[in-house]
Amino acid sequence: MSHPFLIWHRLFSAALGIALVSGCATTSGNYIVTATDAQGTPFKATFLVQGRHIYSARNGICAAHPGAVVTIRVRETGQELDGESPYRCK
Repeated sequence: MSHPFLIWHRLFSAALGIALVSGCATTSGNYIVTATDAQGTPFKATFLVQGRHIYSARNGICAAHPGAVVTIRVRETGQELDGESPYRCK
């Protein structure tokens, strides 16, 4: 039978690994979401969203405007969000 410390250590290590992996997939912070239509004309609406709500804003824009290009910027820096922006709606 394994020593209780070894069992605890294995469980803790597994939990920590899962937390680190899932933390990488979580988007946090404040973002500004803007869009242009398929011809490049900017929409008048600008959305300020927090964290994972960027996907709700993006999906809503895409549902209403197929072919739009959605830009997601970090509010504090103005930098586009790597891997998420720009996004071309299908």
